[in-house]
Amino acid sequence: MEKEPLLPLKELPQAQPRSAKTPLRRKAVVCLAAAALAGLGAASLRHNPTTASGLTWTDCGSRIECSTLEVPMDWSAAAVGGPTVQLALARLPARSKEGRLGSIIVNPGGPGGSGTGFVFSRGAMISTVVEGRYDIVGFDPRGINLSTPHISCFPDKLSEHIFNSRAPALNIPVNFTSISSATGVPSNPAIVISDLEAQVRAAEATFAALYVNCGERSGEAAAFVGTQSVVKDIDFLSRTLDGPDSRINFWGFSYGTIIGQYLTAIIPPERLGRVIIDGVVDAVAWNGDARGQLIFGGLDDVEDVYTNFAKSCANAKENCALASLGSADAILAAVDGVVDALYHSPVALATLPEADFVGRAHHARSLLFTSAYSIRTWPALAEHFAAAHFHNFTGLVNATLSYLPEGVAKAAKEPDSSARATMAITCADSRPYNSSSSFPTSSEVTTLILDALRRYSPRVGESFFSWTLCHLWPVASKSYYGGGFTMPPDTLDTPILILSQRYDPVTPLSSAKKALKNLGVSNARLVEQDGNGHCSISQASLCTAKIVRIAHSLHFYTECVLNLRL
Repeated sequence: MEKEPLLPLKELPQAQPRSAKTPLRRKAVVCLAAAALAGLGAASLRHNPTTASGLTWTDCGSRIECSTLEVPMDWSAAAVGGPTVQLALARLPARSKEGRLGSIIVNPGGPGGSGTGFVFSRGAMISTVVEGRYDIVGFDPRGINLSTPHISCFPDKLSEHIFNSRAPALNIPVNFTSISSATGVPSNPAIVISDLEAQVRAAEATFAALYVNCGERSGEAAAFVGTQSVVKDIDFLSRTLDGPDSRINFWGFSYGTIIGQYLTAIIPPERLGRVIIDGVVDAVAWNGDARGQLIFGGLDDVEDVYTNFAKSCANAKENCALASLGSADAILAAVDGVVDALYHSPVALATLPEADFVGRAHHARSLLFTSAYSIRTWPALAEHFAAAHFHNFTGLVNATLSYLPEGVAKAAKEPDSSARATMAITCADSRPYNSSSSFPTSSEVTTLILDALRRYSPRVGESFFSWTLCHLWPVASKSYYGGGFTMPPDTLDTPILILSQRYDPVTPLSSAKKALKNLGVSNARLVEQDGNGHCSISQASLCTAKIVRIAHSLHFYTECVLNLRL
């Protein structure tokens, strides 16, 4: 999804001073989302092999340089000399060679986000935050985007697009006892639940067939895409960039915080430099048995985001399309009414690209979910739901569709994307099942979804349900890490910086607090940014930017950072 660029720091208002005895929190004032992908020339990245002296870099425009790095597919000692992986790299050099402090390796999340694209879309912003004193380096993790081999499930981009346009999505009402406008009769919850389980069974069959294709097309590479392998790639990349004695400087967003937490668990502490994890995923749940807890528990704060959206809309009056409905409660009731209406009575939309296109509840739920990532999308969200409230569903549904800007003919000749690498990585990092007899049944998956709808969000609680289907993924992981994430006191001489929004739709503040507890207060600091959206950069704050700048200066141990606390 297209994201807005970050405004320069000079355009942001100054943060208000806070007492050193209070938590450093900043009301966010400018909005954006953490864009992961950007257009990048494949040829420039794929034909610059690692040389004996290091890396060969090629100008890719906008001051950005591109290269590739060859690493073993399997990092185990027995695999030396075996198959290799070519990692695509992009680097925005430090502005000052004299004041250069090294490299910062960045990861935008996902799993499956492109680090090379992230340098193109956000490298200049990150460089500004750290005063241009670091090279900003992104790489496409193994299996992803321009790194080869990549996770492939389709023969071409057109086939992928056709599948995605018809991929299973769950149609669920917000209110299981809502009244159908067609019949005037309240829903029977038992019938709604039975319908949901039927949808889950159909989705499982579709994804099982797709994943067979993924396994056949991707081969053994899919077994080595786990985060443990990625961490070892980063260790090697850091040494290649800055020398054998260099430390790893890393800034990871969302799933990138899993990479950051694996770094602290796997890499010797003396190798770690300045590490930031931003929008934290619960690492203990990530590599454990509780896939449902991880996947749905990440939605713990999403309903607060919707409440804040509705309050903001009501206060905006004529500047918000839904404000005429009155209170925040009335606005949310109208939103829920749109979802329920589409559940009971799907709408044919002949004006959309496909003449027989039908608008369903999952389109409204999808728009609600993606719009929670950044408040910059809230005005459009209100406009689409206001139109739908008065029975015009075209804009709402159209906002959820994907297109082929290059055209059908060209798409039929281009390779598919690595979008399904998300599943490959998620499953590679999941604790393996003991046997097929322990696989969850369709009924058990349905129960997980129902529990998430009740506990976390009736509006979007099902959003990550496909991540519960690792029992359908056909490639056994050879890169699983089953260890812990705790750290003895005073292990690190440079604390990890943990950043979190107060109201993050998919990585709640509670996960950041768990990470702080695992690492220990002597090894980490937590900054809570008082805003809505995914990761701290979804609502830029000069206060947060200053803290990051301090953390990447030569004087980390300042009063400002040392006094960060919960």
